[in-house]
Amino acid sequence: MKTYYKLGFLSLVVLLSVASFIYAKADPTTSLFTPSTFTKQNLGVMTNINAQQLTNLLQSIAPQSSSGGGGVPSADVPQIVHRVSGNFRPGGQVLLEVIGSPSQAGFPFIIIFSTAGDFPGLTIPGIEHIPLNPPYPLIVQGTLGPNGHAQMLIPLPQTTGICGVPLTTVAGVLFPTVSFSNPVTYDVCKGLTGFSCCTQGAKGIVGSQCIDGGVSVNYCRKTISGAVQECIPKETIQDPPPGAPVNFTIATINNSLLANLTRDIGASNISSRVYNATTYDCDDFADDLEQWLQNLSYDATYTYFIKYKDAIGTVDYSHAVTDIHLPDGSLIFIEPQTGKIINLDFDGDGKVGANRNLNPYKNGYHPTDDNAKISVYNSAAAATAAGAPRD
Repeated sequence: MKTYYKLGFLSLVVLLSVASFIYAKADPTTSLFTPSTFTKQNLGVMTNINAQQLTNLLQSIAPQSSSGGGGVPSADVPQIVHRVSGNFRPGGQVLLEVIGSPSQAGFPFIIIFSTAGDFPGLTIPGIEHIPLNPPYPLIVQGTLGPNGHAQMLIPLPQTTGICGVPLTTVAGVLFPTVSFSNPVTYDVCKGLTGFSCCTQGAKGIVGSQCIDGGVSVNYCRKTISGAVQECIPKETIQDPPPGAPVNFTIATINNSLLANLTRDIGASNISSRVYNATTYDCDDFADDLEQWLQNLSYDATYTYFIKYKDAIGTVDYSHAVTDIHLPDGSLIFIEPQTGKIINLDFDGDGKVGANRNLNPYKNGYHPTDDNAKISVYNSAAAATAAGAPRD
């Protein structure tokens, strides 16, 4: 995976006047530091910092950046991952994680807070692009733990007055020059806002390159040329399950087929279209690419799938892609938002289990491939006629 945001210096951010920092240890034991300990640990807490002050700070710490000009980096997810989870209700605790590699243990980091979102962010000459809009009310510095990870715990005040406060955080690490993680946006009381995003594969598959959630459509599509994953409404009607799913063999793609398919997908320019969550989202991308490929004599159809979080049917996300059937019965799946071939073999058995039924079930946990329910239709119109949800 190419470096999107290489890690620079790492910093903790303390929000709403109360925060705790946890160094991730090689064993389950962690050390908890209160705000009063930050000064003792040389963790500089900076408040109300503006774009110019941040520019000066970064340039003083890493005057030479490997990014060269500070433009928006290449299309890939960061090597350093930033995650946010926990209880976002008043009185709850929110966990901010910075996940690096063991080789980065002991390197300084920062976490920067903003209330203005992730796009378009800030480009600083000589420093890599920061996917976070100024101003930056809080920044705290720290050091990655022995395994290259760090955590920050934010206890939220017991007041509903904080509900609706939008926050976006991003981590930076000095390794050896300043680079940044993916941003994460969340609302107090509501939790993560925004989407998950994949530059390779689909979320939940081995080898995929995905951000779990909390990024804007513009960050996903324009900044890292990724594919938004959550775009199909939840199913609303309970029907009986269909018969046994079809097991499609994953196609073996030779160089000639790959070259022709890549050329024909690129000629459509569909992956460069503007994503709109209400008028042109993943099912529209998939529908248009399927029709384009059909017009070029490919046996293309439309695939809709739900990925579940667990075996009791908790939905993680629903998505739509395009597929191509080869004469030997094998299948190729394509992510229309990126134009790349992807893998939907969630259980890794070499086959993709899918429904191919004119009247498939809706709503209900009946997975065809591990914790995924995959349905292949002749077209998006056929999927809609069969009752498959679609915006």
